[in-house]
Amino acid sequence: MAFLPYSADVDKSIPNEYHPAEAGVYRVGQALYFEDGVLKTASGTDAARYICVQEARDHEEGAPLAAHRIDPDVRYQTTAAIAPTVGNGYDVAAGGLSLDSSTSTANFTVDMAWDLNGVHWAVGRFIDDLSGRLSDIETRLEAVEP
Repeated sequence: MAFLPYSADVDKSIPNEYHPAEAGVYRVGQALYFEDGVLKTASGTDAARYICVQEARDHEEGAPLAAHRIDPDVRYQTTAAIAPTVGNGYDVAAGGLSLDSSTSTANFTVDMAWDLNGVHWAVGRFIDDLSGRLSDIETRLEAVEP
């Protein structure tokens, strides 16, 4: 599936941002994080900070990629590897497009969950970690310093 905006606590539009990304394939709704001056696909213990909004099959190293910053007021819908439990936190699965069964970092908290035709669905929020956001900003600033 993917991480797609489901609802928000306040009326707002989510602006796109353009940041350099590592070479690879990107899909709309893919969870991303920022490291070493570039966006990368989030999975496992990576704390997702962005959602990709651009399809890119052969993305070149360092080329800008369109993404929106994850907002703590926005709930996202996605699929899960197992039936998720409401109130529990889960990691992002490899590939950044769904939830894993692991709870090692629990960077996505489930608000609603259901099964439909054998597919596990979840709606929830990415955990807003202020220290992670500050680290993300510092990393991006260091990447552009001469």
